[in-house]
Amino acid sequence: MSDNTFEVKWRIENAISWFETRNDTLYSSQFLAGTLKNTRWKLRLSLNSQLGEKYISFSLQRDIEDDYPQTINLNYELLFIASDGSLLKSKRCTDKFDPKTVSQELNVKQSVILEEEKKAYFAEGVLTVCCQLWKGSNFSYGRSCLIQTVIGKKCIKVNTTIDNLSPPSIMNVNFMPPSTDISLLSLDVYVGSDELIFKRKHVECKSFSWYLCKLFALGSNGEEIGFKERNDLTNQLILNNAEIIQSMPPLDHLIRKGTLSLQLEITYYPAVVSESTRIMF
Repeated sequence: MSDNTFEVKWRIENAISWFETRNDTLYSSQFLAGTLKNTRWKLRLSLNSQLGEKYISFSLQRDIEDDYPQTINLNYELLFIASDGSLLKSKRCTDKFDPKTVSQELNVKQSVILEEEKKAYFAEGVLTVCCQLWKGSNFSYGRSCLIQTVIGKKCIKVNTTIDNLSPPSIMNVNFMPPSTDISLLSLDVYVGSDELIFKRKHVECKSFSWYLCKLFALGSNGEEIGFKERNDLTNQLILNNAEIIQSMPPLDHLIRKGTLSLQLEITYYPAVVSESTRIMF
């Protein structure tokens, strides 16, 4: 058995929803190739177009967080495999990898994966890809790892504060989630003598099938106090052109020294909801 061989298998549950909706790259969690000088890597699945035809592309990326900065000459094979382990499509390559280098791509037509051979590629709703890495001219199995990713509905909560509330005025509040999917959600706040009105101003995020928001004020002990909803945020898609408005009467026990604490609950789909990596020998 070779001591410089590594195999990683990546299983993605509910992957169809990602490729039908999102146009950004799906990455596996990082894995450490112990047989290749402890270098760090990721697998990638992305959408691209060639001569008007849409493809799903599978590739390997050497990660930037690497303990071995030198160039590695590497043989590798990219594979789409069925649930029973049988081969659907593969590509064998040789490349030089520096940190951040992305490999050649194994391309399969999107129509083949999502329509024509959907049962083969998505057995029980799971897409499985594999990458085998080795140095030298001879290949034999060594260490391996299994990465599992689940695509589903994700909910995140973001807190912020509005300072110096004084009617009448118009203020802006920004929610900046710690997420690569959503980078910014901005609201205008209309401060009146008898109410506060919140209106969506700007959002920066990926493409989703749906995306829902709920706004709360936070009490002194962190309790959530719901707003009176002029439009029901739980039934509004934030990515459409409909205005999203919430209002509340000023509550003295919530506005402390001119400051109001807020929490925005964001639920969206599809998203990566869980990942796990298991080293196998």
